Amino acid sequence: MISVSTSPNRLYIAGPECFYPEGYTLWWAQRKLAEYRGIPVALPTSTALKLDHKDKRENAKEIFDDLIVQVSRTTAIIADLDTFRGNEPDGGTILELGWMYANSCRLYGYSRDCRPIAVKQVGTSWQQGILRDSQGAVIPYPGLPFCPSIMASTKLVEGDFKKALDFYCADLDETRRGIKKEGVVIPFISHGARPRLYIASGDRNLKKYQAMRQAAETKGYELVTPNDEVQDLPKPETDDELVLATWDFRRRIALLKSSDIIIADLNNHAGGWEPDNDISFACGAAYGWGKQCYAYTSDARTMRERIPNMDGLDWSGFIVEDFDLPINLMFGVSFRIVQWDFFSAVASLRD
Repeated sequence: MISVSTSPNRLYIAGPECFYPEGYTLWWAQRKLAEYRGIPVALPTSTALKLDHKDKRENAKEIFDDLIVQVSRTTAIIADLDTFRGNEPDGGTILELGWMYANSCRLYGYSRDCRPIAVKQVGTSWQQGILRDSQGAVIPYPGLPFCPSIMASTKLVEGDFKKALDFYCADLDETRRGIKKEGVVIPFISHGARPRLYIASGDRNLKKYQAMRQAAETKGYELVTPNDEVQDLPKPETDDELVLATWDFRRRIALLKSSDIIIADLNNHAGGWEPDNDISFACGAAYGWGKQCYAYTSDARTMRERIPNMDGLDWSGFIVEDFDLPINLMFGVSFRIVQWDFFSAVASLRD
């Protein structure tokens, strides 16, 4: 059955397919399938770009500037959430989810493996009753397939692009019939006199945040951390991981939305070559809301230098970007990235 949309809805298709040797062929096949269903589509490749700048970073900026145009034309996103260069989905794709979330779009994601993180993530181990990843970091919601930001914001489908598209078309039909669904409500947080700085980090060490807070206050900023409480959002009394993850997302996104600046930790996460997915989502939301965007990483070499590859292909056969940036151009263009740590990023803040 073909569902034809008569509304001005436009779909954005996201994923790491651009890093597959034949990925653009797959993207265009997905686009044609959506258009067959009556859904207009925007892709990062919708515009023919002339990427012949001698400065490779200028090529990255041209791609990102076109992406801004494409995102502004869309009302929904379908994202490929299969693992990429490690145990989590592509960080750039998750940034796009966060960006679309900030623009009040419909979010859909699909993966062929929606098993719990405790089962599918390589290198996990139980230590004194706590599940940790291959780097020793705590996995707070091991029974969920993805991080709280994805689970709380995105309609998740186990399967392929076509199955996600079916769900999207069904939701459009419900909207046309007048069936409305409430989204995730974010509490309002009042703002003080000082500029508010949000640190997007997965670190749960409170002593580290104390040192960060002192450094920020010395520069005249009020620091907000992912561990801070939100007065009007008490923690649910339940053991249900999905309920707790949704509460966790609402709390962190409320703190971020009330801030003026974000500093994001873009170091590799969970033994892979991508940043933490919750942080990637926060980066996209912060950019979409017009925050000042800063980030740090301990290794600021270019991607071709820091990710093992042979002739530009990593061990999985994915193309490693070559824009002289330390990370995916989504972050590299939208964020000012400094080397080392949070304190280096604070020192780089502009008035």
